[in-house]
Amino acid sequence: MQKQKKSGGSGNTAPVPYFYKIIIKCAGYPVWAFLNVIRPPYLFIKKRAAGNYNRNAEAKVTFPLNGQELPHLRDFSMGIKQFGFNGCGAIATFNALSLLGLKPSLAEIVRFYERKGILFYGLMGVNPVAVGKYLKSLGIRWKRYTKAGDFMADFTPGKSGILLYWWGNKKGLGAHYVAVEPLAQGIRVYNMYGRQDSSCEFAGIEEFLETGNYKRVVGWFLLENPGEESTHA
Repeated sequence: MQKQKKSGGSGNTAPVPYFYKIIIKCAGYPVWAFLNVIRPPYLFIKKRAAGNYNRNAEAKVTFPLNGQELPHLRDFSMGIKQFGFNGCGAIATFNALSLLGLKPSLAEIVRFYERKGILFYGLMGVNPVAVGKYLKSLGIRWKRYTKAGDFMADFTPGKSGILLYWWGNKKGLGAHYVAVEPLAQGIRVYNMYGRQDSSCEFAGIEEFLETGNYKRVVGWFLLENPGEESTHA
């Protein structure tokens, strides 16, 4: 996915051309679901994916992961690109699972997405449809929301979240995943910026959405501690 640059400040949304806003408003979750149907066959990158797994497994990473364009993360590989370009989905998954007290493998996360849900061999990152599939494969209790209010009403301590949002500014647009953590007063967002090796805290989801680039969330995933059944929408 196109890399997001740090822009603007708290409560200061970066200006975005009207044409970009139209694209962002129209390209919702159903568009991503359609792209998952027409994704190219895994067979064509099977050999490369095996090499990616071996290289990724050799590197040791620990929670939290922030700054996908920084040296400690940017050279991990997924599909035909490196994490500096497309790693946000895998990183968000790793962080969200870690927030539940689990010990995920970044190499295993990438391997699953390469088989089940990267878009155009990684040129457009991870399809959100694959996020639900991966969580279900782990036995994680999860739910996808369509409204911020409904998500935040259930976003309580002991849970974690994965958000996929479109972003835009006067220079371009793209999509980005982040992991989010509920705090006593506010939220903490992981890997919000590609070149910042720390998380960001906000008073609430509204402040997060209004900070930096123009944003529209198209995928709200709520994760709970592992249970016997998975819930999904």
